[in-house]
Order: sequence, then structure tokens, then C-alpha cells
Amino acid sequence: MARGDISLCKENNEKLPPMTALDSGGCPTSDPVEAIAGVQLAFGGAKGSNIALLVELLASMSGSPFSFEQHNTDTDSTSSTPTLAGQFIVAVDPAHFKPEDESMDAFNARYTRLFTKILDSDAARLPSTARPRARKLSETCGYVEVPTSSYEIIQRVRASREWRSRGW
Repeated sequence: MARGDISLCKENNEKLPPMTALDSGGCPTSDPVEAIAGVQLAFGGAKGSNIALLVELLASMSGSPFSFEQHNTDTDSTSSTPTLAGQFIVAVDPAHFKPEDESMDAFNARYTRLFTKILDSDAARLPSTARPRARKLSETCGYVEVPTSSYEIIQRVRASREWRSRGW
């Protein structure tokens, strides 16, 4: 759900659809005021579909199967995740894109301000920021929640002969 739509729900005193947002404490909420103070969950609709399509196209450039083809080409019966996944890597040298009259230090400082703003908002995260939070939560709570379906897969793989023969 787009943030603008959450604002419209707030203005119209309407509840949000389930699984649209989390409140500031990390709990699911249907209240748009709590959602704005918290975080939106991944969006769908046309925007989400097109982002997924872009990722699908980029990943398939390596010659890997499309996601809908994965189960037809999977070679590992013990895995619930694709075994023939493709990788698409883009390497960009920022020095080629910065303004000519700007030093690299100034360029980096500008982007550091952006990332700091994102991290300070608690409404979004950058890559690698979830792991320390999850570790702190598990240390505080004393456990890590694992969905039943994931636990069952782990147990099935653990019991398989193939797993033992690979020395895992």
C-alpha cells in the first residue's frame, strides 16, 4: 500500500487492510496513525509487480530459469529454495557520476547524510542493519522465532542421507 493511501485512510478514518503496516513497536496494525509512526510492509499492486518484474529480468540475464520455471528445473529435492538461481551484479564507480566541482569527500558526505536520515527514521533500513537488531532481540528475548514450515524443512534436510554425505 502506498504511503499516500495510508494518509487517505487516516483522513477518512478508515482502517488499513491486514498486513499493510507495523506500529512503532513492530506489531501489525490496521490503524493508519500507528502505521505512519511505524513502518509500511512491502507494497504490491502495479509498483510492486513492476519492481519484481525488473528483478526477474535482471536475474534471468545470467541464463537462469525464471522464478515460475524453478520447480521444473530444481535438482535438489531437499531444498525449498531454488538451486539454479541467477545472479546479476551491477558495479558503479561513483566518481564517474559526481559533479565535476565536488570533491569525493563532499560527495560521500552528501550520501552519508541520506543514509543517516534513513537509519534515524526507524521507518526503513539499509542492507546489513537487520542482523544486529535481530541479534539484540534474540539476546534480549532468549530465543529466535522459526516458522514451523522452516523448522520442518530443517528437520527433513537434517535427516536426509544426502545431507550427511555432504558433511553438513
